[in-house]
Amino acid sequence: MDVSLLRSIASIIAGTISSEGIFKTTKLRIVPNVHSVVSTAMITSLPMMMSPTTTGRCVDPSLSPALISVVQLSNVIIIIDIHVADECPLTTINCDFHHVGCAVKLPRQDMLEHLRENLLTHISLLATSHAKQQAEITNLKAENDTLKRKHENFGHNYQYLEAENRRLKTKFEPMQQLLKTAPPIVKSRPLGPPVLTMTNFQQHKRDGDEWFSPPVYTHHQGYKISLKVYANGCSTGKGTHVSVGVYFMRGEFDDSLKWLFRGVISWQLLDQVNGKDHSTHTVPYSDKTPNTYCNRVTKGERSKNGRGLQKFIAHSELEPKYLRNDTLLFQIHKIELKK
Repeated sequence: MDVSLLRSIASIIAGTISSEGIFKTTKLRIVPNVHSVVSTAMITSLPMMMSPTTTGRCVDPSLSPALISVVQLSNVIIIIDIHVADECPLTTINCDFHHVGCAVKLPRQDMLEHLRENLLTHISLLATSHAKQQAEITNLKAENDTLKRKHENFGHNYQYLEAENRRLKTKFEPMQQLLKTAPPIVKSRPLGPPVLTMTNFQQHKRDGDEWFSPPVYTHHQGYKISLKVYANGCSTGKGTHVSVGVYFMRGEFDDSLKWLFRGVISWQLLDQVNGKDHSTHTVPYSDKTPNTYCNRVTKGERSKNGRGLQKFIAHSELEPKYLRNDTLLFQIHKIELKK
């Protein structure tokens, strides 16, 4: 940058200061693009040559002290910041209490009078602001206390759960050891329709025919069975009772099952009034059971012989509890497999 240009600018500023007498400090900034290197100098009355990157002093003894920021770059824009923002008495400024709500704006030279005349107003604004801050502090303290209590409660709950976990672990350890040493128990859950519905009971009774329930599996990939019901009874129960028996059927998992079947199968005739007083019968299959009742079905759909009761329930006991809307409801109640 041309040193004579800097001197000319400084002289203009100095002339302005001496002629007007209102500027105490003048700032001169040379602003480039973003790739700038800044050096700062105080200009007084001692002569010294200035280069674009050197701090120096101006030759004009009439200059007042001024802060000059010199920035070197290819494209330089010179901006002179006048004292307006900080010192000019004509500059409109905010009231010193604007942060608490005073919205007055006046020239700097009139602001002192405003402060004197509105002392009580400003005190009231300060009091209001202080009250709001106190309320906020109170709310924050309350929230903090709530969080502290929650934290304490969490700690107590965690300790309680830890103690309860230890207690239960101690309680069930003997059971776990017992299960490890106990012989294997095969539990079975019947798979099939939860309720076996026999409709048109009176028609079956008049015709004296038999009704087979939908098939049920004793367990997953287990034995396939069904109930056979004589509405008018058979043999010793004919004409007076309902006869019911369990029949094995040809199943898709028969190859992987153990034959002869050993275990217990029970069924229920469901109470349709109270839902509590079901009529239940259990059929055991032991080593004494004839093979024809518990062997694998290789011919036809189901076995020729089934196990049950010829006098399962008397006709006189059916209504109103078990026979409703000409319908009986059966259920395979329980199955236990003997290994």
